[in-house]
Amino acid sequence: MAPTHRIARAAYLESLKDFRDFIKVQCAGIPGVTDEILYDVQLAVDEACTNIIKHGYADMDPGSIILEIGLEPDKLILSLTDFGHSFEPDTAAIADMSGGEG
Repeated sequence: MAPTHRIARAAYLESLKDFRDFIKVQCAGIPGVTDEILYDVQLAVDEACTNIIKHGYADMDPGSIILEIGLEPDKLILSLTDFGHSFEPDTAAIADMSGGEG
């Protein structure tokens, strides 16, 4: 089983730096994890956490976000957990892709 590292923070935008720093520390020295890959992973987590903060915890007291990183010889496994509103794609409004206004 791959070693797993975990961090939990309050669901605030200010917590994003903690997640980025945690990813950097956990990925340091892993063969094949270039600066570009590290940036891409940090950006993906930033965007997912921002969605959790803005949408998952909308109209709620902010809860927490848990980031887990599993390290395997040939891959990183990242998992985000939150306790906010769930997203139900079947009930989401269909976006107007026509390019028209209004």
